[in-house]
Amino acid sequence: MTRMLSHDQDAQQWQAAYEEEMRSLHKHMVWDLGPHDQVPVGHKVIHSKPVFHYKHNYVGNIIWHKVCVVAKGFAQKPGIDYMDTYAPVAHMESTWVLLHIGASLD
Repeated sequence: MTRMLSHDQDAQQWQAAYEEEMRSLHKHMVWDLGPHDQVPVGHKVIHSKPVFHYKHNYVGNIIWHKVCVVAKGFAQKPGIDYMDTYAPVAHMESTWVLLHIGASLD
């Protein structure tokens, strides 16, 4: 059964998770924040929104609060607002193979 948190405790954890996500985005220079009135002519602002979800352990208990800030990319047009996309993804099977090779070679 999922453990429920009190409203105040939950709010503090969501706030901390949101701040951590924003620090990470700033650290990795994901975007530039600036006033709307300073957007160059011919360019547009791509809005974003936070997505909140719980991470659970194998029993179903909440182990952490996760916040992802996502761009509303559906507002973009290929070749105009962006040229290419890239999202690195590691499949679990690939990770296992690399770990097996590493363990075999000591």
